[in-house]
Amino acid sequence: MTTNKNVLLTKYKNTLYVHLYKTPEGNVVKLRPLTRVPKSTILLKDGRKVDFEVVFTTQDHLGKKAYLRLVNLPVSEMCNTVPVIKLKFDRALVDFVLANFELKSIRKKQK
Repeated sequence: MTTNKNVLLTKYKNTLYVHLYKTPEGNVVKLRPLTRVPKSTILLKDGRKVDFEVVFTTQDHLGKKAYLRLVNLPVSEMCNTVPVIKLKFDRALVDFVLANFELKSIRKKQK
């Protein structure tokens, strides 16, 4: 569901859980190909809100899309832990995740 190999994702209905099993190098985690704005983002460890943005960066020039990024993460507090960030969306994740992938590639994987 994401091209970022430094995170693991789990989901339940309209909620996506981002497991940061590797400490981010900076204070930003990119969640490409997600492009939707979540209703809320919460660090489960302490209930703190997590900042996010959907922006076009120079790395995205081929796809010409803006992608969801978690920003201003408290990286210094994440050492020796596996933080989980809860992202709540206004509709089912499958509605917009499938829109970001080519249906041909999905069908090939199912065969």
